[in-house]
Amino acid sequence: MKDFVPEEITQLIRKIEAKKDSAYHAAKRAEDAEAERLARIEALRQARRPELVAACARIDAWVDRFSKTVGPDIWRLDGGAGIAIFSAKFWRGEPVPPGDQVCSAQLRIGPPEGKPVKRFVYEELHKGAVSHELPILTLHDLWKKTHPDFVAQCDAHIASHNVWDFIRLRLQSLLHRD
Repeated sequence: MKDFVPEEITQLIRKIEAKKDSAYHAAKRAEDAEAERLARIEALRQARRPELVAACARIDAWVDRFSKTVGPDIWRLDGGAGIAIFSAKFWRGEPVPPGDQVCSAQLRIGPPEGKPVKRFVYEELHKGAVSHELPILTLHDLWKKTHPDFVAQCDAHIASHNVWDFIRLRLQSLLHRD
């Protein structure tokens, strides 16, 4: 084969194989790192399970009360688009580094008569635009799909009544819309 195939061709084949091998190993390292990151979040989630389940029950109770009082009026006025009730600095399912100015996550609730996958949605935003949506089928399952700190902060946000600031801003934007 040496006499038949020029050395340059053999070298090019080896370089391409080495490049593909390097790319495979880089992809495998990235995949392993992502699996490890998700495993750490899951371990934290399981360690805090009782706290998170209780927090989700309180969030669900607030949303239920909202849905039976002012929610229908708001959803009617905003065309059923839903309303963000909580926002915090999260990205890719975990808290963002301090000083981050472009990433956030929010919990949006929609009307009960809408699509089930739009009733409760965890949204991640990058520079103000939704880049990832994660349907939450029930608020009791919020803790299973989001970071434990997101659930705890959402619970504290609702308990502090700061949630009404979000609603007020949404209603003010509707009032001033052309």
